[in-house]
Amino acid sequence: MTAAQLRKYLAEDAPLTIHVGSGRKFYVPHTDFAMLSTSQKFLVFFDARDIAEIIPLRSIESITLARKKTSAA
Repeated sequence: MTAAQLRKYLAEDAPLTIHVGSGRKFYVPHTDFAMLSTSQKFLVFFDARDIAEIIPLRSIESITLARKKTSAA
């Protein structure tokens, strides 16, 4: 995954699940918990226990974005 692709997901401002090549999944409840490193080679985010995870962008295979619920008018 490229930094530009990841920025598009982060701009959605919705929960997301990151899928990496090892089969692990990382849930990010809100994009405020995630950021690109200054080198733009790593995603850094904090889990619910306030523990940092650092993921190389090249290991990200896909991202599942949870769409925001909209209320019916």
